[in-house]
Amino acid sequence: MSHLPQQVLPSLEQYSKLVLWFGNDISSWDTSRNFAKKLDEKRCFLVRPMEKQPSPHVALFHGQDLRAIVSQAQPIWHQAITTFASLREDVLSELQNIEKVVMEAVEHATYVHDISHVIIDNVQFMMGVFEESRQMDRFWKQDAIIASFRTFATKKNCHVTLVIHPRKERDTEDLTSSSIFGSAKASQEADNILIIQDKRLTSLRGKKYLQVAKNRYTGDLGVMALEFDKASLSYGQKKKKPNIDKDTVMEDKTNL
Repeated sequence: MSHLPQQVLPSLEQYSKLVLWFGNDISSWDTSRNFAKKLDEKRCFLVRPMEKQPSPHVALFHGQDLRAIVSQAQPIWHQAITTFASLREDVLSELQNIEKVVMEAVEHATYVHDISHVIIDNVQFMMGVFEESRQMDRFWKQDAIIASFRTFATKKNCHVTLVIHPRKERDTEDLTSSSIFGSAKASQEADNILIIQDKRLTSLRGKKYLQVAKNRYTGDLGVMALEFDKASLSYGQKKKKPNIDKDTVMEDKTNL
């Protein structure tokens, strides 16, 4: 069943909670999410496709506890996960407990949407912009956030990239791992540390480049020059000009 018949929709309007349970293959997983969009995600719950949770008729055939499986259904919709089209200017005012909201959101996204890489931009914002957050030890709070993401990454096998702005340094000095805002916990817990170095304002020939300052697993370190691409309005690896053999060029001109 890949399509929801139009005539079925009116009969489902009376229910405040709908549990979607299909097979444990990819197509069934996609069908569940598509149905939820049509039925209103806020009232839809999903039985996640797993080996121990096959399709309903298979579970019934093997005598599994259907009630127990249905009771484990998870909501598809989450208030902190949205699309660009549905964003509103008042989102900030709703995030009173932002670190809790973010953690719940990434855990939900990992479960429902199979997210394998989470980017948090940035950690300083997660520490809060409200009055009570200013009265707390910001270093302690940052350490707690990093510890939560470290546990999440290990438990859920999900890659987490944390953006942390550096502390103030002299313009003439390069940023290092010690320049990361907060205590040493951020650099100690990280498997990889990438630093964006910008020397364009301190030198006439200064460049912007990405530095690999830590690589826990292979140890390979280095730098990569960044170049601004006007077409995509973003920075990327500087493109190398093709290496043309001079002898070949001279030979081609001679043939002409």
